[in-house]
Amino acid sequence: MTARPLEILRLAAGGDGVGRLEDGRMVFVPRTAPGDLMTPAMLRTHRRFARARLGELLQPGPDRVEPRCPHYTRDSCGGCQLQHLSLPAQLEARRGFVGDALRRLARFDVADPVIEPAPEAFDYRTRITLAVASGGRRIGLHPLERPDDVFDLRWCHITVPSLMRLWQLVSAQRRLLPKGLEQLVFRLDRQGGRHLVAST
Repeated sequence: MTARPLEILRLAAGGDGVGRLEDGRMVFVPRTAPGDLMTPAMLRTHRRFARARLGELLQPGPDRVEPRCPHYTRDSCGGCQLQHLSLPAQLEARRGFVGDALRRLARFDVADPVIEPAPEAFDYRTRITLAVASGGRRIGLHPLERPDDVFDLRWCHITVPSLMRLWQLVSAQRRLLPKGLEQLVFRLDRQGGRHLVAST
């Protein structure tokens, strides 16, 4: 049975696109944008809602962009949730997430807050934790919704370049890393010093 086209109406907290099935149930689809017309690949259906993944994108929404990071699409990196949206759309989405949480969870009668954009959209993160798998053959991040898996990281575009250059030096010599390693933490201090912590 072929899935009927689905329009993404809005974003839920956390970044999943939200559409409505013919029977009225909401369906949550990661990595989709408001206005996307797509065919969903159903994953799980429940009495009141369903979860799906993007099957085929028939028509992109007006705020959909090509993600800067190749890991976002190729490896379904779980570190970023909104790179497929334009920067103004990301800000508007985050504004809505915060306002919705204040109204629904805290019961405040407030409008969505004003959000000041960060000076840099990329290259700002001063700490990154990499998971180690397969005895060090794979060192990187977890794919979206697959926390037990690890893909091999080449470069993280939200992390400061000096830490990524250090990661590339370490990656080239990974055979020298200690056995039983579980994670590597790269951190930049306030003076610009780079630190690496290896955890077993």
